[in-house]
Order: sequence, then C-alpha cells, then structure tokens
Amino acid sequence: MSACEGESQWQAAFEIFRQQELLGLGSDEFTLSALMSCCEKASHWPRCFELLESFRSLVVHNVAISAFQRSQRWVEAIGQLEKIRGTAQPDAVTYSAVIAACGTFQRWQQALELFHEAPRNAVVLSATISACEQACHWQQALQLLADANHGSVRRDLVVCNAVISACASALQWPYALHLVCHYMAGDEADGFGKIVNGKTANCAMRALTCAIQWQRSLCLLDRMQDLQVEIDVILLSLVADACAAAAQWTYLVPALSRLGEASGTTKNVPRTPRTAGIMTIPSGYD
Repeated sequence: MSACEGESQWQAAFEIFRQQELLGLGSDEFTLSALMSCCEKASHWPRCFELLESFRSLVVHNVAISAFQRSQRWVEAIGQLEKIRGTAQPDAVTYSAVIAACGTFQRWQQALELFHEAPRNAVVLSATISACEQACHWQQALQLLADANHGSVRRDLVVCNAVISACASALQWPYALHLVCHYMAGDEADGFGKIVNGKTANCAMRALTCAIQWQRSLCLLDRMQDLQVEIDVILLSLVADACAAAAQWTYLVPALSRLGEASGTTKNVPRTPRTAGIMTIPSGYD
C-alpha cells in the first residue's frame, strides 16, 4: 500500500483496503497508517477523517496528528487530541506532534499548556522549546531548560540543539555561546557529560556571525578543535563570513592552518568557496 503514495494513487490504496475488508482479512494499525499517509500526500483529507472515525487506535491517531502537523493544520491536530482523550491516554508522541503543530503557527502559549500536561521526556521538551523559538520567545526556552535541569527530564543532543537554536535565532549570541561551550566542556559533575556536535556549534556560530563577533567566532573554532568536536563546511563558512564582515581575513589563515596541521594536511580541511582561496595565502601575509 505504501507504493501507492502519490497524488494520483490514493484511490488505488483505498481499493486495496476495500478488498482486504471484503476478503475478511481485516486491517491492522500499520495498514491504516499507510493508507492515511496516502491521503496526506494526496491532500485528500476527507478520507483521512473517515479513517479516524472507523479505527480508534492511538498509533493511527498519532500518525494523523503528525500528518496534520506536517500540513500546517494545527486546529485539526488539537481537535484530534481532544478526540483521543475520550478513548485513550495520549502519549509523548501525541503531545510532541500537537506541540510542533502549534509552534508552526507561533501558538507558543498553547504549546506550553500542552507541555505541562504531557508526559515528561526529551522529545516533548525539545518540541516545546522549538515552538518558543518560532515565536521568538527565547527567554521561555531558557526557562524550560532550567526547569528540566532541576526535574526528571534528561537533556540530550536534541534538547541542547533546540535551546541553542532558540537563542541564536533571536540573535542572543552570549547565551548561545555560553551554552555551546558549557555542553562542549561536558561538566561531568552534573552527570551528563559532552552532549554537543557540529550542528549545535553551527547554531551558536551563526549568531556570532550575524553580530560580527569575529574574535569569538575564531575562539569557538579553536575550542572545537581542542575538544575534537566535528567541524564542517557550514561552520567554516560562518567563521569566514564573520571575519569578512569585519575585514579581518588574515586572522582566519592561521586558524585554518592549525586545522590542516591537526589533520596532517590542509587538503583535509573542509573547503568552502571562501576558505579555498584563503589557504593559498602565505602565512605572513598582512
């Protein structure tokens, strides 16, 4: 049935479903989930609603809510949550999808209300933080992280990325930089250790670049190298942009040279249109 996904194939999927019913084969959650996916991709929502009325499984309802979220139909997502409450206990998957749908339309207050009644886990927390980010409520994102630090929700890479992204999107580079450096250091005293990767650092670096904080950009690049955190092309492009905006290209040359020395050759340094030319400049260039 998954092979029928497409704008013109949803009718074929329903025919397969009808034949299964006529033959008495029945339909399980996975069959109905695949059928609902066909309806979603064809934007044929009336059929999707019919399915929900005929099969009251939490898994299927979660699939529907996720479909509503991807299609930016937050009202339907919340309505589906209300229906689930009458027949089953919504789980973390249910709430995270509804919260994400609210975030798409900057309904951050509704997202917070749902968060407070949802099961506590990292997926729900990161969805709520992202909802705050989309509404530019970075302070609330930080508050959610602080509350999680004193609660039972374990921070993970997704949560870290979400809150750093929230600060970076609001151009709050001091907070983004502090968080990424803290997580890179991996304070073992709090029981979490290092929970950062290149994507996390890219969020902070983007905020530094927008604020033309070229010196801090270079410091973060050095720190990442010291701690052996992944450095990719995107991050190097951001550092190059920060230096270029401040007309400080020559400071980038030794940084890239150190990366080359650490990897054994400058050929292993991730290349961008900007850094490729820089690597050919003599180290003594002024």
